[in-house]
Amino acid sequence: MKINKLIFLFAILIGIGFTSCKEDELVGASSLANVVYLQDTTTTIGENGSSTSIVVFRTTSDFSQSLTVDLEVSATYASTTPLFDAGDAAPGTYTLSKTSVSFDANVSSDTIVITSVDDLASSGDKNVSITLTNPSVSSYSVGTASNAGFYASVTAVIQDDDCPIDLAGDWAGDYDISEEFTAGGNAGLSFGFTGPISLAADASDAAGITALLGTSFFLDDTPVTFNTCPQTLSFDENPLLLGFTVNGEQAAYDIFEATFTSGNQITIVGNMGNVAGSNFGEYTVVLTKQ
Repeated sequence: MKINKLIFLFAILIGIGFTSCKEDELVGASSLANVVYLQDTTTTIGENGSSTSIVVFRTTSDFSQSLTVDLEVSATYASTTPLFDAGDAAPGTYTLSKTSVSFDANVSSDTIVITSVDDLASSGDKNVSITLTNPSVSSYSVGTASNAGFYASVTAVIQDDDCPIDLAGDWAGDYDISEEFTAGGNAGLSFGFTGPISLAADASDAAGITALLGTSFFLDDTPVTFNTCPQTLSFDENPLLLGFTVNGEQAAYDIFEATFTSGNQITIVGNMGNVAGSNFGEYTVVLTKQ
């Protein structure tokens, strides 16, 4: 009899234990019922026009309801040095495929596509934060950081593919000029490129990649953009009008390649001619900082 009673009590205790475990599991599951969430908190894309997909999920016991959830979006520069931008990033540096996510009846997920916009500015990485908010059905909530894999926000890091440059600190100053005939039918012909030529950072350029070349060699200050990856230069005007004449016509330098290298040296390659259309051959001009 005593043995039977012991077995009976043991069975009761086991039953209580199983019931307790099951109740804990049900409580955990019910706390995540009717939740809209993201499975990750970060994702990374390059600043080369690439895209990535961010999937938004919902969990519910009744998928027959349709649902809409707004997206709260902000973007900031992940500034780490004075060479990079800081503060809010312009929306034009990325695009989003939608401003809200929608779940039709019997649908459990929706997808957001974020696409980077390529530029030539050395602005640093950008952090685009996307937060789920304002579910259209009051019984739904958004995920929280306390539940792993059930998050309310994700940050897309757009990695800058341009290299930082300090024009005012490293490149501004006076440069010596040298010229070399490199191709065509006028070997030995010199146009008397003389220096020095000055380079100054363009204070009106917030991106910090535009400089002004100024000397009597050019008619006016000549804007030039430092495309920092790869290390090439772009001129606002091409061909460049020069401060002297050739065969009685305004000299013109038609640039088809311009680069800069460490050591403060700028190399420009182009055809020397005049505004009347004469072409005297290809000349390489090298600017070296004094």
